[in-house]
Amino acid sequence: MKTLFFSAAMLVALFLQSFSLPTSHFECEAAFSNWDRLGKKNVSLRAEKDVINVGLYEGFFNAVKLRTKGKSIYMLDFTVHFKNGGQQKVVVNKMIRSGSYSPELQLKGSNPRVIRKVSLRYRKNTAGGTATVEVWGKHRP
Repeated sequence: MKTLFFSAAMLVALFLQSFSLPTSHFECEAAFSNWDRLGKKNVSLRAEKDVINVGLYEGFFNAVKLRTKGKSIYMLDFTVHFKNGGQQKVVVNKMIRSGSYSPELQLKGSNPRVIRKVSLRYRKNTAGGTATVEVWGKHRP
């Protein structure tokens, strides 16, 4: 009898849990944070540099990070260019695996910043191919 009750309780718990959990990493991130994707670009791994224009996306951000999809990229560094003409360079020097993020970069200054574009510098991949790089910005709390 105890086994039947325990099995039924587990089934009910799993059923209820399925309604409350996000079904993907993206949904989890969107549901529990204040990060927005600011832009993305398909980059050629035969090149060494690319620029992701943030465009007309308006918002004040206090941190950024990069995400790669499709192929892993050895990111040397990236530079965040601000609307006011300032910029901030970040040395990464590590492989960003496909589907994962770079370390979070806290933007300098006491006030959140408006981002205009992000310049990327990465290692050339002799095998070539393309990858998608996304720029994410964190809104001020």
